Amino acid sequence: MVEGDERLPVYPMRVVCQMTGLTERQIRYWEKLGLIAPARTPGDQRLFSREDVQRLKHIKRLKEDGIPLRTIRARLTRFGGPPAGPVPIKGARLDNGWPYEDARSRFGVIPIPPPARRNRDTGQRAPQG
Repeated sequence: MVEGDERLPVYPMRVVCQMTGLTERQIRYWEKLGLIAPARTPGDQRLFSREDVQRLKHIKRLKEDGIPLRTIRARLTRFGGPPAGPVPIKGARLDNGWPYEDARSRFGVIPIPPPARRNRDTGQRAPQG
């Protein structure tokens, strides 16, 4: 890898689990808590950078030392800042068709659309509106 691309998202979840010894469930939970912010492909698959992997290993060490996740989050926010966030994947588009870079410039953050509603009886997507 070229120096300086520690934030380039290249590792899928399964590889990160092998690299860190964490389960997918732990990683998803820590993401939900805001401890990590992996990139997403247009198909919504998580991709992690080397920086993300190092952060996960650090969180794991702190957790093994008996530190609660609430305290870990506070420490990371205070000393390491919030997760750096993903680097855009070139050519990635959001569900609404906007290029990733365009949405970043318009909103300052990437809008996350709400999950599609489904009909309870058929399981089909409900019409938008």
